[in-house]
Amino acid sequence: MASLIPFAREQLLGEIDDLFEASEQGLLWESSDDPGESIKPIHTHPEVYELRLTFMSRHVRFYHAEPSREPALLLSLHRHVKPGVQAAQAAIDDAVEVYRGYL
Repeated sequence: MASLIPFAREQLLGEIDDLFEASEQGLLWESSDDPGESIKPIHTHPEVYELRLTFMSRHVRFYHAEPSREPALLLSLHRHVKPGVQAAQAAIDDAVEVYRGYL
């Protein structure tokens, strides 16, 4: 985000707020098939989800978990601008390890 001009940065932050608010309200639908969906399950055992946002041709990703022992908690694990398939998988693996450490 630091590379964005101030106006673009504020717009992105607003879109991130909207995405998180929709997530909190349960307004996002899970889909592993539709790349346009805003939330996607990316790992099982433990379950990790990806919140997705496209901004200025950049794919912004937020990895989180929803621990069953604390149902009101949305545990943020990792965030990044998707750089490529291999780097994205490494970020997913890191997020899963962070969550396993929490459990």
